[in-house]
Amino acid sequence: MGGGERQEIAARRTRLPAAERREQILRIARELFIAEGFERASMRRIAERAGITPTAIYDHFADKEALMAAIGEEFFDGLIEALSTVPDATPDPLDRLKMLLEGYVRYGLARPREYRLVFMTPLEGLGRITGHRLPRDGTPPECLGGTMKGAISFAVLEGEIGMLMERGVLRPGDKEAVADVVWMMGHGLVSLLITHPGFEWTPLDTVIRTSIDTLLHGIVADLPPRHP
Repeated sequence: MGGGERQEIAARRTRLPAAERREQILRIARELFIAEGFERASMRRIAERAGITPTAIYDHFADKEALMAAIGEEFFDGLIEALSTVPDATPDPLDRLKMLLEGYVRYGLARPREYRLVFMTPLEGLGRITGHRLPRDGTPPECLGGTMKGAISFAVLEGEIGMLMERGVLRPGDKEAVADVVWMMGHGLVSLLITHPGFEWTPLDTVIRTSIDTLLHGIVADLPPRHP
């Protein structure tokens, strides 16, 4: 063992304030979950990497599922922030939905390892909150009743679809089912792009635009004229 490695281990074993220790554990858990998979990484390994005893880690997280939930919360915090930057009012009522979908896709593509971990690992507690939209000032609402923030990000999409149906922009139907399908499309697009980077895809901007346009062709009530 070299001197640098011994210094790193000693630094990890230094007593840290609770908040810093929690962040350290989260960072290490995220790295191990990504590198080894959620099922293979153990609480003991995480504690060892953090320089604490196996029992001490439970002062911060009840189990691996709690760690995974906290990692998901951080990921969804960023996603909610990204979605909140979309203007609330646009000349074309479909433009906001297009921007929300593109924001989701680009956020996932910018964080491929975290996206794979959060969306391709079973995440307990991810449900849905119907009829929710972000406030106009972009301030993310607090989770209610311990609901995962992922439910809030999905509710932004579902609320937008419901609003467009009420305004007659989208075909009348089951807004929950439509929101499910729209998310599936976005998730499939991100998943393929991050898992098959070597495929000779068409340019990214073209892929995103074509995917969203194709989807909207199936759900809009009256298509606006297309411009060359």
